[in-house]
Amino acid sequence: QNTGELLNPYVDLRDHALTLTAGGVYRWQDSPRTWRIVVMPEQCDGVRRAECVRLLATLDKVWRLLGPQAGRVHVVWAGALPIATEGMPEVRAIHPDARLRAALAAPAEGRGDPVWLIDPYGFVVMRYPSGFDPAGLRRDLARLLKVN
Repeated sequence: QNTGELLNPYVDLRDHALTLTAGGVYRWQDSPRTWRIVVMPEQCDGVRRAECVRLLATLDKVWRLLGPQAGRVHVVWAGALPIATEGMPEVRAIHPDARLRAALAAPAEGRGDPVWLIDPYGFVVMRYPSGFDPAGLRRDLARLLKVN
C-alpha cells in the first residue's frame, strides 16, 4: 500500500529539461536510476518562509533516513531556497517554469505545498498532499529503490 497518491496516467516530463538556479540544465535522465522528490512552493518569503524551511528540513530528513540508498534520490526545489543548503547534497534548486507548474497542477487543498515523486525516467508517478506523512514518503521511496 502506497502512502502517496498514485497518478494514473503518469505525467511525462522526459523531454522537459529544467534550468538550475546555479546555472546549467537539469535533465531527468542525466542521473540514471535516480528518483526525484519535487516541490514547487507558491512562495517562500514573509509568513510562509517558516513553512518552507520546515518542508525542506522534512525532505532532508527523509533523504537521510534512506541510508545507503539516499544517493539515488534528489530533492528538486523549484524556486528560491528558504535557507542555505550547503549541508544538503541532495538538493537541486531549479527555476520554476509555467510548463512544469502546469504538469504538476494539483487540486486545491488548502494551505501548504504538495510534493511529487518522479521516477528515474522522468515520469511523475506519485503526489503527496500538503501535510503529508514523511514516514510514508520514506517507506514508498525505500520500496521503490529496492525494486529499481
